Amino acid sequence: FNSISLIKENRIDLLKLLSNKINEKIQFCLNPLEINSILIYNGRTSIPSQLPRYLKISEHLMQTLGLFQGEGSKDHPRRIEFVNSDYMIIEKFLSFFEKYFSINRSKWKCRLIYSNKSKDEELENKFINSWSKKTMIPQNNFVKTKLWIGKSDVQNGSIHLYLPSSSTNLAAGAMLA
Repeated sequence: FNSISLIKENRIDLLKLLSNKINEKIQFCLNPLEINSILIYNGRTSIPSQLPRYLKISEHLMQTLGLFQGEGSKDHPRRIEFVNSDYMIIEKFLSFFEKYFSINRSKWKCRLIYSNKSKDEELENKFINSWSKKTMIPQNNFVKTKLWIGKSDVQNGSIHLYLPSSSTNLAAGAMLA
């Protein structure tokens, strides 16, 4: 496929975009109950993931893809990863997946990353509490904190977001290819 055939009426057809990714582990089909969505079976689970068939080309889509290209990890095949210390950038990233892929924030996992002279559990808890309130990601979704020994350089640390979803990773990666 060329990029022109994937874009029609100012939207990207994910079914066409992902059709060359079909193999013995990954299969797609139109959702028989909802024509504007696709089901992806990844071979690891018997429960398919549902994604929208079409993504409207918008400033939000382009910004999020740019953020993911710059600050995200494309190395892990079974999850989306993104790291940043700016709440507004984190919010833009999370709201995209919430709006376009219907991914609830409770599905995300987070790792706090901060630098300090030594481990400080009180400071870690303060940062986690702050990030949890700002992002609306439950505190119990925060995994083990990563500490860099050194001068404190970020006011609230950074967070490393993880979304365990090979199908969403596949779709995001295909749009960047």
